[in-house]
Amino acid sequence: MNACLQCLINIDELRDHYLEQGYKRFHNDKTLSNSNDYSRKMTEFMDDVFNYAVRDQEVLNPTGLKNLIRKKFYPMMQHDSHEFLMHLMSELQDEETPVANKKFNGDVSGDK
Repeated sequence: MNACLQCLINIDELRDHYLEQGYKRFHNDKTLSNSNDYSRKMTEFMDDVFNYAVRDQEVLNPTGLKNLIRKKFYPMMQHDSHEFLMHLMSELQDEETPVANKKFNGDVSGDK
């Protein structure tokens, strides 16, 4: 998890998207059932990372993200960082897919 998060914070567009709370534009429509739990936790994490010097902390702890994924990634089980990254990105995609009552299924062809 840590390795993936360290990689993600170096993607400027992703960082800016969450620090500027760009995900909220998908939640103004009340007919959409998508939650924004992962997006909010990602925003909190990015805020913690980029305000690290201001808060004078020794260690960053992504507690919000950890609590959110705890059911999927039980601490006693081993998981690859790839599995974590795919789960996180899939959940973020689902939250920002502005389609009423649908989740992203991986099909990018647009035929459906």
